[in-house]
Amino acid sequence: SSLPCHILEYILTFLPDDATGMMCRVCKGWYDEVGKHSPDLWKFLLKRRNWPLLSEVSSALGTEENSEEMNASPKQNSRDHCRETFTSHYSAFRDMNAVAKGILSMAASVTSDDNDSIVHTFSTRRFAPTSPNECVGVRIWSEKRALIAYRTDCTIRLFDVVPMRSTTEAMSCREAVCVRVAPFPNTKKRSSEVIAMDLDDEMIGCLCESRTNGPQPEYFLTAISREDFLCAGGGADNFGIVELEEGALTVIHIRDVILEHLLDLDFDEDEEETDYLNLDCLHAFIASRDDDYSDVSVNVSSSLVACGNHRFMMDASISIPRVPDADDDNESTIECLFRWIFVLSTQEMKVVWTTKNMWDNMAPRESHHSLVSLRSPSQSHTNGKTTIAVASAYSPFIFDINIGRNHDSLTEMRGYLIARQRRNMRMSDGWDNATDRRRKRPLAIVGEEVITVDNLEKFEDGKLFNKSVVYFYSRGTETSDSSPSAVLTLEDNCHVTRVEPIRDEHAMLLCHERAISTTNQDIERDVIFFILLHTKTRQVIARFLLNDAANLFHGPFWGGIPIFFDCHGDSVVVGVGCTGIILTGHGMRTLQKNDN
Repeated sequence: SSLPCHILEYILTFLPDDATGMMCRVCKGWYDEVGKHSPDLWKFLLKRRNWPLLSEVSSALGTEENSEEMNASPKQNSRDHCRETFTSHYSAFRDMNAVAKGILSMAASVTSDDNDSIVHTFSTRRFAPTSPNECVGVRIWSEKRALIAYRTDCTIRLFDVVPMRSTTEAMSCREAVCVRVAPFPNTKKRSSEVIAMDLDDEMIGCLCESRTNGPQPEYFLTAISREDFLCAGGGADNFGIVELEEGALTVIHIRDVILEHLLDLDFDEDEEETDYLNLDCLHAFIASRDDDYSDVSVNVSSSLVACGNHRFMMDASISIPRVPDADDDNESTIECLFRWIFVLSTQEMKVVWTTKNMWDNMAPRESHHSLVSLRSPSQSHTNGKTTIAVASAYSPFIFDINIGRNHDSLTEMRGYLIARQRRNMRMSDGWDNATDRRRKRPLAIVGEEVITVDNLEKFEDGKLFNKSVVYFYSRGTETSDSSPSAVLTLEDNCHVTRVEPIRDEHAMLLCHERAISTTNQDIERDVIFFILLHTKTRQVIARFLLNDAANLFHGPFWGGIPIFFDCHGDSVVVGVGCTGIILTGHGMRTLQKNDN
């Protein structure tokens, strides 16, 4: 413990990064020497990895932000900033590296020997999800619990982190609760699927799509309180699913409550003329059907956001059949009247808030919009705020909506347009925007920024090539600029399908690479990989190639890759299709008593 810091620092330059953390735990003397006194160690570790260091580290010395450090030397301030930057990068890198190793172990059907993650595979487990029952959403329930929703059996499952043996620190994962949240039992005539899930401090909400012999699906919002979910009564059925007590599950027919809300609307003279005309058209259509609105189509995007106080936000389009004129030989078509954001209350069983005039008419009525949220931390359920970003693959608009959580009043819901520049649908050098109604526009909120991605494509020499352009926007305010604060282009035939926040400064981009020959229709193999991005410097920290992981899914991946992430605090959970789940992060790795 008496080795001077420059000797310890010199030794650590020859060792891997995790040796720095191990050496700090040997004794207090080494902790102080390595963590506090080493003048250049942290900067060396950053440069060795080629990890970015914020440009303001040197310029910020002595500014108001660092007023508490005014008495510290510039070298000490620089060392502290380098240490904080490295530990931030390394924490994100360690978690994503653990996720990548876990997915690769699933693809190879081998047991993961990585101590940084808990890999729970379904291949040997009874009543586990099987193909095509893939994951559609994951959420951190608490520091050591994760809630995951599965599509075809309409179940939500709670997984716990538990010690593998009482005498060791090894951790494993178990399924604690499995509940079916479908609005109806599946029959030969009617089947249901969960297409989205979210939860807040009190409620779990699931967006369900139900199909019968009719041409259009019906959509339902089903909700259950956390308490009722944990206390689900009754025994498990033959598939290991626990039956809910009567009345525990709230079911709302989304089309009915949306149409009731629209038909009760009163427009002022200042309202948008298009909305007024479309509402008048809806009234006239229903009146011509003797108040029967069964022919009115309501399509809901596969995105759901919990807003607190038993409220859930979704995006929906409302359409009616357009009958051609007598002189027109064309068949009847569907006319989209509205494309709005709606907030439904499972307590009041109705629509309690909606936006107007958010979208132009470019988006097909069956296209999917992206809704993502960021919940500000609060010490009590009555405080805090939820920020929601909304974007479409077909529209140049991005909206930022702020919602006060757990308030009876909805006056705190405010929406800001943070992007209104029309994206150039026909790019230079042959690049076009790649749009598909099955695909959402990648979108995430990281810290004080909204990040979105445009995927571009072009044909060259008989092959289809891709690249992705990442846009960074400042979160919405009344005076916010609508142009991006930064733009990052990812070449190398990259196609981003999802963006996920990793704490406050990093984002994970889930990507795949694919090229299609237009001459002989040969399809090259899909390659899945992660990109870890530092949002403040707009630089790539690392890429994680997943090699054979594409074999876990059915592909092709133009509609999205069924790998879902959630990161909250020091906990990270990943749902991997119908193959298994991965839990990592410091919160998941360490066992603490009295965890709820």
